[in-house]
Order: sequence, then structure tokens, then C-alpha cells
Amino acid sequence: MEISALYDDILDATGYVKELQDENTDEATARIDNLEELRNKIVTYEQETEHPELSELLEEISLVADIDSIEDSENRVILMTLHSAKGLEFPYV
Repeated sequence: MEISALYDDILDATGYVKELQDENTDEATARIDNLEELRNKIVTYEQETEHPELSELLEEISLVADIDSIEDSENRVILMTLHSAKGLEFPYV
């Protein structure tokens, strides 16, 4: 099964998008947009990868961050949000 088909099946089975649409708030609309962006990322990954695998996609998605595109040679201070800092390596954030 393609990853995008699995993703669509999960969204259909859970009814999550329908629930967000029924909520009809700005936050719900933003969440729907995020879900669509994730689906676009999945489709792009499937098109660009010879043998797409869910585990590789998840690894790629989890490792991508804005900080990855910053040049080390630039003299600046970088701040991290609590949202970016949370993870398994921190027992408390």
C-alpha cells in the first residue's frame, strides 16, 4: 500500500478532518491546512524516492528543522521555542 493511501485511509477511518470541519474555527482550519501540507510532503516523497518506506519518511520529517538551513558562519544568536525543544532527550521541558 502506498503511504499516501494509508494516510488517506487513516484520516477517513478516524473522521478527524470531518470533526475539524464541523468545529469551524480558525485553529481547526489551520490544522486542516497542516494535514494537507503533510499529505503533499508524503506525495512528494513517494514521487522522489525509488522505494518509499514509511519509516524513512518519518525519519526525514522528524529530522527537518528550520535551524538546518542556517549557515554556521553567520554571527547570530539562535533562540529555540519550547515546542522545538521538546523531545525524548529532555525529561522535562
